[in-house]
Amino acid sequence: MEMMKMRKVLLKFFGAMFVGLFVMIASGIEARADGEVVYYSDLKDYYNFSFYTTSDSYCTVGGKGNLSGDIVLPASVIVRAGDGVSSVQGNEPPKTYKVKTVGNFQNNTAITSVRFSEGIEEISGSAFLNCTGLTGDVTIPDSVKTLGSQAFRGCKNLKGKLTLGKGLTKIQDSTFFSMWLHRSTGDT
Repeated sequence: MEMMKMRKVLLKFFGAMFVGLFVMIASGIEARADGEVVYYSDLKDYYNFSFYTTSDSYCTVGGKGNLSGDIVLPASVIVRAGDGVSSVQGNEPPKTYKVKTVGNFQNNTAITSVRFSEGIEEISGSAFLNCTGLTGDVTIPDSVKTLGSQAFRGCKNLKGKLTLGKGLTKIQDSTFFSMWLHRSTGDT
């Protein structure tokens, strides 16, 4: 009888540890999905984003077609040797690229909301052109200086809140053309 009690206690203990470990791992994944820093392999495989280096320390992140739901765009991407990116080879240490520009999500009707991490400076022309599934909130952080031409053109189903950051200095032509903006009341 004593052995049965001990077995139940051990099962509960290890079961609780397993659940705790699962929550910690899931939290770690969620923390990376929060947008601060993402590893290139996750960017490519898990998030299904495209990645282009634009200089020795900057990159552009875009969509690869079948993204859906709420997406978070990272501030930085870490590339490790073996990731298949020519900028990091062999035994070189990982390299961090700052995401400067976001683009190439156009005509994706499965994206419902987008959040840009602080640090991104530009949303390129046609970045979210005709993303008619975009219905949730869109928040442009203070670090974004430029919204490219037609960046959100045709996002006619946006019913969430559109928040423009204070650092915005250039909104190019037709950025919000054919986009239904619901009137906001209050201080925002």
